[in-house]
Amino acid sequence: MRLRDRHAGVFAREFKLLEEMTSATVSRRVTSAALIGGFAVIALAISLVGLYGTLSMQVEQRRREIGIRMALGASRVSILRMILNQGARILAGGLVVGLAGSLAAGYLVRHMLYGVGPADLQSISWAVALLCAAGLCACLAPAIGAIRVDPARTLRAE
Repeated sequence: MRLRDRHAGVFAREFKLLEEMTSATVSRRVTSAALIGGFAVIALAISLVGLYGTLSMQVEQRRREIGIRMALGASRVSILRMILNQGARILAGGLVVGLAGSLAAGYLVRHMLYGVGPADLQSISWAVALLCAAGLCACLAPAIGAIRVDPARTLRAE
């Protein structure tokens, strides 16, 4: 029996391109990745607004103290450094908690990861660098507002 004879009665019902077959199998993962990425962007925006708001409130509460420091001779650079250090401490606390949560969540979704592990050092390093840069930007506005405090006006107001 020849090969041609064995498959003589077999007909293909449906023809699909390889591209269609791969897109059908990958589309669910692509959708999941896009959804997770969208939630990550929203979470980043919420955290930056929270950091900005917290630091702005603290600068506003310390406006009198900042005015007194400036009246006694503190430079704008030292005031800027003080506010940025305060923001950096808040940011560092958030990064520590976020890294712990990220590692725990990474092990829960490790079956969805392709080409990276749940504790991929390069991915985590890039994420930390992005968060630090964005956090610095969120801290700059309240810090610049703090160095614009007028000591004379602050000391007159009660």
